[in-house]
Amino acid sequence: MSDAVTLLLILPGLLLAMVFADAAGDRGTASYRASNYAVLAADHAADQIAADPLNAALWAQTAQAVEANGRLSVWGDCVQSDPRFDIGLHAQPEPPAPPSSVAVLVVCPIHTSAVLADDTVTAMSVRRIR
Repeated sequence: MSDAVTLLLILPGLLLAMVFADAAGDRGTASYRASNYAVLAADHAADQIAADPLNAALWAQTAQAVEANGRLSVWGDCVQSDPRFDIGLHAQPEPPAPPSSVAVLVVCPIHTSAVLADDTVTAMSVRRIR
């Protein structure tokens, strides 16, 4: 009988630990994917734009590719239907000044079932245009 009582006392703690571990795992996976994508996309964008940093069509094409590939890269980890979801390519400094670097920003809302206070992962990477 004491084993059953002990199990009943321990079981809620185990369930709570599983809920926290699951939420932390979701957040960790989303953070890993978002930050890795931001780094890779910034490297690629800097290389692409280096050919002609003032070409607006090249910027638009690169920005579209960054967003489309980003959606695929973080699919399943980020809630893409959330209005906060964003993947963007930004020039530094802003035009009309000639840009010297690019930044890729990934804002990734996640489902944490109200266990964690913060339900958004944000990653950014800045690369100099070579």
